[in-house]
Amino acid sequence: MDRKFIIHPKPKISSQTSVISLRLSDLIIDKLEVIASKSGHSRNEIISMCIEYALNNLEIKDETIEEGK
Repeated sequence: MDRKFIIHPKPKISSQTSVISLRLSDLIIDKLEVIASKSGHSRNEIISMCIEYALNNLEIKDETIEEGK
């Protein structure tokens, strides 16, 4: 996969948001902190952009394994 996740300037979003709880490894949080400090976006904004990117590029494969094959 050769697609890059590109961060653009912060858009003004007027949509309603909700608060959720999320557990992440310390390694991922450290990476998010580096990206946030380099980009000027908050960790929350980076996480939201990553989730939006993943949802827009998601492909679900049904790989049911049949017995005997």
